[in-house]
Amino acid sequence: GKIYIDGVDISKLDDNALAELRNRKIGFVFQSYNLINRTSVTRNVELPSIILGLSRRKRRERVRELLRIMGLDDDVLKRRPIQLSGGQQQRVAIARALMNNTCG
Repeated sequence: GKIYIDGVDISKLDDNALAELRNRKIGFVFQSYNLINRTSVTRNVELPSIILGLSRRKRRERVRELLRIMGLDDDVLKRRPIQLSGGQQQRVAIARALMNNTCG
């Protein structure tokens, strides 16, 4: 079979094109969250948009917006994931998966 995403047959994409497609079109929420414990919640959430090249100001606005939607206050922005409860970590992982969503 074939898999099409936004009308593109992904079997015809090279590794670089696949990586770009994953960054722009697909958000991942891993079973174990895969948050980076040595850095802040802000940095974890904004990582996909850093790769995309979004300006720092826009990244930070989007991080705050997503964390608010997830029910997390600004007090978690500078905390490390290991300092959060499991539920908070899950919400941070969801926010990260939504970071490059341009529909909202």
